[in-house]
Amino acid sequence: MIKFGVILRLKEFDRRLEGSNTMLKNLNLTFGPEKQLQEIIENNKDRQMVLLESVTDSEKFALLDISNEESIFHSQLDYRIYHTINLKEWNGFFEFRYVTLDTEQQKIFNAHLGKWDDPFNRPVGLKSTLVGHDERKDYEFLMINIWEDQEDYVEWENESDNEFREFGHGGNAKALVAQYKLVKNKE
Repeated sequence: MIKFGVILRLKEFDRRLEGSNTMLKNLNLTFGPEKQLQEIIENNKDRQMVLLESVTDSEKFALLDISNEESIFHSQLDYRIYHTINLKEWNGFFEFRYVTLDTEQQKIFNAHLGKWDDPFNRPVGLKSTLVGHDERKDYEFLMINIWEDQEDYVEWENESDNEFREFGHGGNAKALVAQYKLVKNKE
């Protein structure tokens, strides 16, 4: 029942976003059990929230607050959005890509990202992208790609010319990548 309200509020938000120049400036994120995150949604009906379930572990959930408001979460996972591509809806297969980028890597990353501004240069099945920066941690970034489906993501991830695979996270050669799906209404 609560989930139905989440989906309705998202549809309302999508309609407002589609017809306006509204741009997401802040993204707040937290993780936890579904029940706890549902309570946060229920207690903050004035917020636009997106509830996601991990694809790899059905017991793990993420909650995005896309209201452009100050965070209500204690997680301190707050990102200043500096680039969005075709952000019209919050539906599909979600890829969270955490990367650590020094100053030089940021230039390369942004050049790759800039290519996607042209729809003909985007990977097949990529619906939307947003990139945020954790202002408390100079070199920490989160890229969220929303795909048509998991198969499109997997195909892109495994392409030999995937330019984003060159960026790692926290001293590791590879980015930290997590995959989620939108929590659907269970009527």
